[in-house]
Amino acid sequence: MKSKELTLPALRAHMGDWVYYITFLQMEEIAKRIELAEDIHPSSTLKEMIQRQITDRANPIAEYLLNQSQRFFNSLIVGVYGGSPNWLELAIETNRLFDAETLPLSLQGALGFLQLDGNETLFAIDGQHRVQGIKQALNENDELKHDEVSVIFVAHRKESDGLEQTRRLFTTLNRYAKPVKKSEIIALDEDDTIAIITRRLVEEHQLFCDQFLFKTEMKPDIRLETRNIFELVKRDFILNGITLSKNVKVTVKKKDVVWLIIDYERKQTYTVRKEKNELKIYYQKISTANRKSIYPKDGNNITSIITLYDVLETVLREKAKTWNNFKKFRPNPTTVIQYYNRAVKFWDTMVEFFPPLKEFKETPPGKSVAAQYRSESGGNLLFRPVGLEIVATVIREATDQWMSEKEAIESVSKISMELSDEPWVGLLWDKTNQRMLTTSTNNKKVAKQLLFYHIGGDLRRMNTHDEKLKQEYAGLLNKEESKVNLPQLFTSLP
Repeated sequence: MKSKELTLPALRAHMGDWVYYITFLQMEEIAKRIELAEDIHPSSTLKEMIQRQITDRANPIAEYLLNQSQRFFNSLIVGVYGGSPNWLELAIETNRLFDAETLPLSLQGALGFLQLDGNETLFAIDGQHRVQGIKQALNENDELKHDEVSVIFVAHRKESDGLEQTRRLFTTLNRYAKPVKKSEIIALDEDDTIAIITRRLVEEHQLFCDQFLFKTEMKPDIRLETRNIFELVKRDFILNGITLSKNVKVTVKKKDVVWLIIDYERKQTYTVRKEKNELKIYYQKISTANRKSIYPKDGNNITSIITLYDVLETVLREKAKTWNNFKKFRPNPTTVIQYYNRAVKFWDTMVEFFPPLKEFKETPPGKSVAAQYRSESGGNLLFRPVGLEIVATVIREATDQWMSEKEAIESVSKISMELSDEPWVGLLWDKTNQRMLTTSTNNKKVAKQLLFYHIGGDLRRMNTHDEKLKQEYAGLLNKEESKVNLPQLFTSLP
């Protein structure tokens, strides 16, 4: 039985061959009226495939609607065919507050009401999973029915060329939809517990947080340009005991707001922020770039914020939970605090047992500690993103198997983290070409297994055994197996 007539306030617009209408529907109407995009494929097999994929992904959306008071969706794109949809244009007349004749011609006919007679077929071109999630959520909580969701209606013709045009729109919307970058999740997600904790560590923990150095008062009439930024703050660097080389360059990070002062010789970078009539100088300790890697000559940052997020996920993940679903819904404040305290305890313990981390945390700006441990001779495993992840994975495996977290960290700290030492040289570090060997997943896998074996771990937990590990290790080093030894096995803490 078709739904009854519905009148919706709307904007009418066009793009390319499409005329479309922007409006909103209550969830109750979405559940009753909008079907899945099966009719864009005549094949029953393809219909079944669409249905299966939608059902698999709709459950988390239903959970989101049922559990998140601050829920919000982007617009559904809905195809319309059949029935007699009617566009009722609003007339805009001049009154004492508004002169209608000043409206540009492009806005004529853009505002009105879209009238559906209830005999149309509506199907989701983009947003099938959300539609199905809405239907499932309403089955459990009828109070959601008055929530309103933005909808874009496009006209659809059911003949062969119309089907082809709609299929093209369907695939184009999905193909060119840009996935959210992990760095964006870390910066903005208020539901992902790991993202929340990552941000808080970067804001508060001394190992990662920006260090405010000093501020310089400016006269209101000073014109700020890249070429004069350094001259305005140079005197304050000296007064604050920070030595700069002669090889200093200023670059723009954000026009008229943020600049970077880069000391190439000392491998240090300082951030200059304009706030009202002041220039504030900060020293950054963690890279917030959209990549996991760290430039080898980066003397500031201990690691990247993406690596920090991944390490925290490794350390804090609870296997008893459906973890990916858990991260979609912000837990209560007590739970967030508990996870944060665990994260702080982990990093405080790391600092306690790894002297290079302690040195990095406590050394004032200008000393290039990160450059010292990320050098042309290799440096320290913990100052390479892949190395930090390997160490975190092994610590987590050990805590899952038989150790406390502190014991696991202490055990790993007994092993050389120098990339020029065995077993890392030739496995993770190319001594000849002075570069990391991380393009192969086998190198990283064997490195994890060797470290786990070194602290007395049961290799069966990593789906291997000592003979197989030795064979793979020798192969990666291009050596005969008889000339390769596994690391000394620690069976207990000293």
